[in-house]
Amino acid sequence: MSALGHPAWCATRPQSDKNSNRNAVLGYGCCMEKPTGPPASSWTSMARWACAASMAEGPRPFGAPGRLPNMQANSSFWPSLDAFRRLTSIIDAFADSGYALSGVIRKDSEETLWGEVPPNRSVFEENGVLYEVDVWHGHKTGFFLDQRPNRQRLRELARGKDVLDLFSYTGGFAVAAALGGAKSTRAVDAARKAVEACQRNYELNGLTAKVCSLSEGGIQHALHVQDCWEFLQKAARRRMKADIVVLDPPSMAPRASARPKALKAYETLNQGALRLLRPGGRLISCSCSSHITRQDLLNVVQAAAQDSGRKVRLEEEGGAGADHPVRRSFPEGAYLQVLHLMVE
Repeated sequence: MSALGHPAWCATRPQSDKNSNRNAVLGYGCCMEKPTGPPASSWTSMARWACAASMAEGPRPFGAPGRLPNMQANSSFWPSLDAFRRLTSIIDAFADSGYALSGVIRKDSEETLWGEVPPNRSVFEENGVLYEVDVWHGHKTGFFLDQRPNRQRLRELARGKDVLDLFSYTGGFAVAAALGGAKSTRAVDAARKAVEACQRNYELNGLTAKVCSLSEGGIQHALHVQDCWEFLQKAARRRMKADIVVLDPPSMAPRASARPKALKAYETLNQGALRLLRPGGRLISCSCSSHITRQDLLNVVQAAAQDSGRKVRLEEEGGAGADHPVRRSFPEGAYLQVLHLMVE
């Protein structure tokens, strides 16, 4: 795949909190897939995958300790201060690799450090799905590309299913499921702006979704602005059922000291999700914190199943894409856990 000169973005970030936007440095450059739609001047970015994109804790390009970047086409990651000091060499390194950047921005001060200025909203393509991204104001760099292969897997599984996407943000999983032929989809997030962006992502892909309350029926693609814990309680009282539930909460253990409370929160969420699943349904339970291990998540789901009176079977596992490599010296890079559990 060759770089085609349409803009895309890359970022650096010192935090591991999924909801933080502070101290991000972004670069934007060439896309990696033939674009469809408006020309480069519209700042439309089309990308099938991100090169070396990372989330939470990831690899360490250029020998620097890493935190989180989430890119639309090119990516790298270093702490912000180091990025400032080495900006010229970083830009040159991308260019030498065939991914020439168009500019670099700093999110916390909304400052353009080098090159051109991207707009608030741009569009990119992932596995044939169009998504909007706000590189200035979105969480971190606006989209979580580490889940790319898992969104594609859900699309393959969704045909004819009722799919619930919890902590949906801008609808990455929900839109992929809808395009995969899901009978219905529901996307739930507490942030109204994220749900509004989710609605636009449905529209970008020729679909119609409606922001509504849980009591409204007859809506194929429903969007809910609501706390996910509250939604699960209300959905259980209304005896709502689903065939697939995607549970992808933000990192609840950004520090080791937060781990006990995080495990309890994960257990409560998984209990709520299991209550909604029909027999033979699938729970896709995710954790994006390096302080929550694969075994932790398995234990949490097992405890939640016992408390809910359900039996679960581990069917398959996922993680970040191949563009999120894990170095032996940095096992925290394997932070993303994705468990597919079949529910009896």
